[in-house]
This record gives sequence, structure tokens and C-alpha cells, in this order.
Amino acid sequence: MNYYLYKIHFTGPVHFGDGADAKALEHTTISLCADTLFSALCHSASQMDGENKIPALVQPIIKGRLAFSDLFPYKKDTLYIPKPILPAKLTGDMVDASRRKQMKGLKFIPVTRLEEFWRGLQGERELHVEELAADFGTPWDIIKAAVRNDKDALPYTVSGFLFYEDCGLYGLVKYENQDDLNLVRRLLKNLEMDGLGGKISSGYGKFRLQEEKILDDSEKYQDGQSSFLKNSLTAKTKGLSLLLTTSLPRDDELDNSMQGAYYTLTRRGGYVLSAKYSDRFYKKKTQYFFAAGSVFTNRFLGDIYHVSQEKEHPVYRYSCPIFMEVRQ
Repeated sequence: MNYYLYKIHFTGPVHFGDGADAKALEHTTISLCADTLFSALCHSASQMDGENKIPALVQPIIKGRLAFSDLFPYKKDTLYIPKPILPAKLTGDMVDASRRKQMKGLKFIPVTRLEEFWRGLQGERELHVEELAADFGTPWDIIKAAVRNDKDALPYTVSGFLFYEDCGLYGLVKYENQDDLNLVRRLLKNLEMDGLGGKISSGYGKFRLQEEKILDDSEKYQDGQSSFLKNSLTAKTKGLSLLLTTSLPRDDELDNSMQGAYYTLTRRGGYVLSAKYSDRFYKKKTQYFFAAGSVFTNRFLGDIYHVSQEKEHPVYRYSCPIFMEVRQ
């Protein structure tokens, strides 16, 4: 399998709901889950060639030839990954009390400092938490008004995030077939004007593809960060693996994947974005996924889940993970 890395530079504010509760507009995150990206890619495919184009994206995933990571932040040339979720017994006494608050607020770490972070939590070396944190942008909250019939306008808040000029998000695509990757690249390019995330009809989420590279052994990409990332993604580890995709195992994988795992769960819901599906909004079925940053002893394959109400056409939720090795 091969890996493609792409960077996204947003030209305005973004709104990425965390899926935690019904007040989705009032909360936002700075990363984007893979199932949200996949839904946007399906929408892009339907715009290009109607619903007939979507199977060309879905089938390679079902056959294990194609997979996506969540989208994580970068700052200048430095890529960040989610902070590994580790048990309290490894963090409680190993980290200085004055730094525990910093540790709790830390969401992402530089990719090349993963092993350093891991060793620090085990007490094998000093852990400088303050050196791992980064500032990627600023909140962008707007008060709007909802007007219904002849009633008074009701104010509501739309929470967003505005990335700094030298910051944005990047994602990984695991692929086997060049044609599958070419399709993904075309769909991403088609999404630039539509945008990613929520409130795209209000101008949120518009972006430009800033950089694209194949993580291989060519001299062009032989910088330390790319090499570390490629080696961590392709290693056949017998130790722990860091989940880079918010995802859920199949029923027959669940028990095995949870053995020795350190994880948190996140709610995945949302609405169907398709005029052909219904003339009004329909909720997708709610599921609870393992959050990116969860750590597993036993990897899983995941699946594409059907989350529709059996209307005009099927509605899918993406759940096939990408893992990277956590060296021990």
C-alpha cells in the first residue's frame, strides 16, 4: 500500500462540529473527521457524475484498497498528530504536577516527537510539554438571527475557527491503485469551491490544496518528517498502534480490538446532504466511534456503514482506519 499526503489552506473561517450534542453550531473543533470528509467526497462525486460516480469511490474502500485519515493541523512545515490517549497509571505520577494542566490541554503533538512523547510518559526521559504545543488560529464566533413566520427573531451563535496564514489541515490517503487516488484528487479539487465542514452555504470551509506528495523513498521527499511518517505508517508493529481515523470496528472485530486498548468515544451523527434523498433534512443514524488518538494493541479493518432511513438511495458513513506505529 502507498500513502498520499495533502495539505489544505483555508481561505476563511471553518466550522467543524464535534458531534457531541444537539447544539452543534455552538461548538467547533480544529480537526475534521474522516467520515465528514468522505461524505463531502461523495457529494462531490454526485455533482460530477450523479449518483453513478459514488460506487467508484465506495468499492475500493470496501475491498481494502483505499482508506482515509482524519484531517489534522500543520504549522508551517510541521505536521501534528493527535496526542495519544494513554491510561492514568502512565500519566499520573510520571508528569510534574505543574505540567498536568498543560498536558490536559494538549490536543496535538509534532509527528516526529511521538516517540519522545511516549518515552516521557513512561518516565524514561524528561517531557517538555510546553515545547509540544502550538497555536494554529483563533476562534471565529458570529451571532446570527433566525426569523420564523411573524415571530421575533431568535439570536443564535455560529462557532467557527480561523486558521493563521501559515497553518491549515493535512490528511493522508492510503491507496493501492493509482486510478483510485486520481479519483480522490479530482474530488478534493472539486470541493475547493464548495468547502468542507458545516455552514458551507454561508461561505465557511473554502480552501485550496496547498501541497501534495507521495510518501515514498524518492530523494524529493526524503526529509526527516516524511521519512518518519512513512516508516511509522508502513511498520508491521507488534506493539501499540495510534489510530489516525475516527472509526469503529465491525461487530466481529470489536472484542479483539478493545483488548489492551486505550481510547475515548465520540458521537457521530449528522444530516443527509442530498436533494435526491429527500426534500427535507433527514438525520443519519447515530453511532459512537473510537476517536483519533486512541491507542490499540490489536488493529482492526472497520467498514462502511449504512446510516440512511431507506429512502431514495443509500447513505454511507466511512469507518476504515489508518494506523501508525507507536515505538516502544
